[in-house]
Amino acid sequence: MRHNNDEQLFLAIVLIVTGLAAAGIWKFSQAMGLDMWTGFRLIVGIITITGILWLVWSQTDLSIGATLPLALAVVWINFWPALDVWATPNVPSFMLDSAEPRWFGTWYAKIAGLVAILGIGYGPWLWRSR
Repeated sequence: MRHNNDEQLFLAIVLIVTGLAAAGIWKFSQAMGLDMWTGFRLIVGIITITGILWLVWSQTDLSIGATLPLALAVVWINFWPALDVWATPNVPSFMLDSAEPRWFGTWYAKIAGLVAILGIGYGPWLWRSR
């Protein structure tokens, strides 16, 4: 019979880190008024976007001003599931399709926000380049 303390230590560390991550996601979700799945999606999306932006800004010649409107647009899209939850209070997230959302949870409000972010961000640049 083989006993390897390194494997047990690694397993203990993985369990502790997983538990702390789950507790952090739960606290974040509670603070934002979201269910845990939506909070998880929001945190993972923000971390992913931040990582991609860091790679783009550190590995290319693109300036922050050239990519920031696109980054904010992606963050806005990442918030759409949270907007769905906030727009339909007292409705479980798995029943959101059958509920009537408030105005900020509708598809046209989300698209208008996306167009506004991209228009304000890239509009002056497009206007000057004409």
